[in-house]
Amino acid sequence: QPSTKCRNRHWRSEGRGQNARTKGMKKKLSSRGGRWFEFDPRRTALVLIDMQRDFIDEDGACGPCSDSSLVPRLQSVLGAARRAKLRIVHTRYGYKADLSDLRESARRHSKDAGVEYGSPGPLGRILVEGEGGFQFVKELRPRDGELVVTKTSFGAFATTDLETHLLRGSISHLLFAGVTANCCVESTLREAVDRGFYCCTLSDGTAASNRRLHHNTLDAIQADSNILGDVATCADFIRALSDALLPPTAETTTTTTEAKKKRLRSCSSESDLSTDDDHLSRDDDDDHLSRDDDDDHLSR
Repeated sequence: QPSTKCRNRHWRSEGRGQNARTKGMKKKLSSRGGRWFEFDPRRTALVLIDMQRDFIDEDGACGPCSDSSLVPRLQSVLGAARRAKLRIVHTRYGYKADLSDLRESARRHSKDAGVEYGSPGPLGRILVEGEGGFQFVKELRPRDGELVVTKTSFGAFATTDLETHLLRGSISHLLFAGVTANCCVESTLREAVDRGFYCCTLSDGTAASNRRLHHNTLDAIQADSNILGDVATCADFIRALSDALLPPTAETTTTTTEAKKKRLRSCSSESDLSTDDDHLSRDDDDDHLSRDDDDDHLSR
């Protein structure tokens, strides 16, 4: 049976609190090739792929990834996504303690690669549930209400009920980050595209065992007129959300007030062509515009 954990049992869109500044507002994310990835935060999920210690830690059995700054960068991305009330999905790759869900082909492949699944590793049995290397890195641990999907396949859809959760939550757009770019990230991305989701991959929010594989994956996504979706940077993603997170500023309030005064003055100027009782007036005590009938000018 697929393993999916979420404190919000049904992960539905109904009743979910929305940031007042994001509700009903589409965002435009600048992406490679002069393109724009447009998304509604209410219908968008950030998918963090396999940010586990066995893949990320220096002493992880399958790590480390080629980008040492990936984790702090994704901390910023995750923080922005949480503030904007995007849905968050965390995937993790691994097997039961008895290895009953480990396919022989996967075991043999991992053995040939020198990291046989289930065998002893620096952080416990390699990619086995409950072991140290199976755990998420501490900086990116899930919070209550965020979806956690445990998979035994490279793609996060093939052996889980992830699609059911996304559709139940009315999710149509996905942003991908995590490791490894050329394996589990790309596999999940391809599955998502085939299922009709609009997708964008964060170029510097993903990594591989070496930079060549990483770059080749990003090139493949953009091939044939971005056949696998858009590619954008973490900074541009955060920037796209930033206007939704900022409260009204004093400058904005002042500008609005000045605009109202300008309209009042415009109305007052037009009233010069009418009779005196058509003029705008402002009482000094309540800060309204007044017109002096004797010298025909605005006074305060």
